[in-house]
Formats: sequence, structure tokens, C-alpha cells
Amino acid sequence: MDVRRVVVVCAAILAIGCGSPAEKTTLRPSDVKADLEVLAKSRVYFGHQSVGRNLLDGLESLSRTHGVPLRIVEAPSRDEAPGIVHTIVGRNKEPQTKCDAFTRFLTTEATGRWDAAILKFCYADMGEGGVHDPEAVLDGYKAAVRAVRAARPDLLIVHATMPLQSEGRGKRNAIRKFFGFGTDNDEHNIFRNRYNALLLDAFKGEPIIDLAWAESTLPDGTRTGFRRDGQFYYQMAGVYTYDEGHLTDTGKEWVAREFARALADALRPKVARR
Repeated sequence: MDVRRVVVVCAAILAIGCGSPAEKTTLRPSDVKADLEVLAKSRVYFGHQSVGRNLLDGLESLSRTHGVPLRIVEAPSRDEAPGIVHTIVGRNKEPQTKCDAFTRFLTTEATGRWDAAILKFCYADMGEGGVHDPEAVLDGYKAAVRAVRAARPDLLIVHATMPLQSEGRGKRNAIRKFFGFGTDNDEHNIFRNRYNALLLDAFKGEPIIDLAWAESTLPDGTRTGFRRDGQFYYQMAGVYTYDEGHLTDTGKEWVAREFARALADALRPKVARR
């Protein structure tokens, strides 16, 4: 191979490795203190797994910073005091078990007044080790929502998008990315992106906490992700995670801000009527 050909090949490799221009989004301004005050006056059920614990840690941190006491307790809660009552639901990699646990808690186990309820899936539920059928997961979730609404017609269901992973780390993934093959987590994030798009479309006009939006958005509005076949897929920003999936302290607060904003917006009409 002559020198000219070597230069052309190297230039092509570098071009692939450089990737596509980043996308930008409009940030969603929030009044964190006012949002927390709404949450502190409401009684919310939150079914989740480990990233959900990260979110609750972020809410506790924001609560301390802004001087708004926010009660966060694990079920069963024997009183009807306001705050966020949470439980670990189902098993990771088996999203239907989470739908079943969410439905069972709200239709047969939980008593008393609830203002809102949220079921959050985990990134582990879709992709590697989990389900590869976004439509089937959404069908299970829709059935759970219908069952809960039939039993509790006055309960506000607040939906949540599925969390993402960051790009894969390590030397192997660095080499794969350089040569334009993407990282190990890309395929899994494609499934999660597809589920989130289906969820956003299915429940358009209803309150949704877009966790995937928060995880993939930097404070300057840059969206992190990758292109595949002309489409941009979102992934968690690397600065928000320490292990490609769970949140750092910075990530916890950033995602918790969006959680509080979206949930407070959904709850404000109820709080105002009291």
C-alpha cells in the first residue's frame, strides 16, 4: 500500500471515529423550591428499583439545599401523611413482574388516600439480559394502568420514561467507537429509545416524567447519544454515571430536578383545590 492510500484510509477512519454533531434541546426551567413544596403537600406512591433509589437520594439532597422538608418513606406506611411512599417492585430484567407488583399494591394492598402513582422501569429491563420487545413491555404497562384506574379512578398516574445507559467504557469500547462500530451499550439503548418513543406517543397529553431526557441532557442543552442508520438515539451523559447506569451525586440532583418539576406540574391542580 503506498503512502497516499495509507493517508486516505487513516483519514476515513478518523472521520468515522469523530462521530456526528451533537443535538441540542431547550432546557426545561424549574423552580426547585416551589416544586418540592408541592411534593411535600402531596401523597405519592413510587414503585422502582435501584436507579429509583438514586432519584430519591437526589430529592433528599435538593430538599436539604432548598430548605423544604420532604417526607420520603418506604411502604408500608401506616398513616396518610403527605410525602413520597416507595417500594421496590418486581425483579430487574423482568418488567412484567414490576407491572404486576404495581397493580397489586394499588388495587389490593395500599389503603387510604393517594394523589399520584408512578412506576419506573430500570434500564436493565430492556436490552442486555432483559426484554427485546418494547411493544410487549408497553402492552404490559398499559394493562397495569387500566387496572389501577379501574380500581382508583381518582388516582393520577404519572408515567416515566425508561432510564438509559451511558456509552460503554474501557479499552475495547474505545477501539470500537474509534472505528465507528459504537459501544456495547448502543444496541441496548436503541431498545430503550424505542420503548420511550412508544410511551410518549401512547400517553400524549398525560403527565410524563422524562427521565431519559434528563439523563441524556447536559446543563448547556446538549443531548448525548449516537447515530445509527440516520437516526439519533439518546444515551446517558457520562458525567452523570459512575458505572454506565447508576447516578453520581451530580446525576442524582440533575435527574431529581426534572422528576420534581414534572411531578409537581402534574400535582399542582390537585394541591390548589385543597
